[in-house]
Order: sequence, then structure tokens, then C-alpha cells
Amino acid sequence: MEEEKKFKQEEDEQKKVAKVAHDSAATVTVEEEAQMDKLQKEKDEIMKEARDEVKKKLEEEKEEKKIQDQQKKEEEQADKLKKLERKYKKKLREIERLEGVQDRELNESEQKKLDSKQELLEQLEKLSL
Repeated sequence: MEEEKKFKQEEDEQKKVAKVAHDSAATVTVEEEAQMDKLQKEKDEIMKEARDEVKKKLEEEKEEKKIQDQQKKEEEQADKLKKLERKYKKKLREIERLEGVQDRELNESEQKKLDSKQELLEQLEKLSL
């Protein structure tokens, strides 16, 4: 009987130890879960911040590219304008040159008319004498 009692006491002790171990394990599990939840929240927050930063960076790059494209278009338009301006000036010089030639020809023609009138006048004077 005494052995039975002793056996029962040992069994009860083992049950108590097992219960304490189980309770400790359960407590650790709850604490671990709380820690895991906390870590998961931190991870989620960090990931959200990283996504926001990447999104912001992409928007900045997109805006910068837009500005560069606009500047490139403006430079191309400025180049086209300079080419047109050079072409216009060249045409203008050509027109002025042609007008100069035309004026010179006109002046020569007028001069010839004046010379022929002068000759006629001189001949008339000779005849009238």
C-alpha cells in the first residue's frame, strides 16, 4: 500500500510538473505570438513605407523625364527656328541682291534714256544753229 501511495504521489508530482511545463509552454506560446504579431506589424509598416518611397521615387523620375522631354522638345523647336531664321535671312539677302541688280539695270536704262535725250538735244541745238 505504501508503494501504491508512493507511486501515486510520484504520478501526481509528474502530473504537476507536466501541468507547469504545459502552462509555461502555453505562456511562452502566447508571448511568442504577441512578439510575432508585433514583429509582423513592424514588418508590414516597413514594407508600406518602402512601397511608398518606391512609388514616390517613381513619380519623381516620371516627372523628371517629363521635364527632360519638354526641354528636348523646346531645344528642337529652337533649332528649327534658328534654321528657318538662317533660311529667311539667306532669302532676304538674295532678294536684296536681286533688287540691287534690278535697280542697277533700271538706273542704267534710265541713264541710257537720259543720254539719248541729251544727244537729241545736242543734235537739235546743232540743227537750230
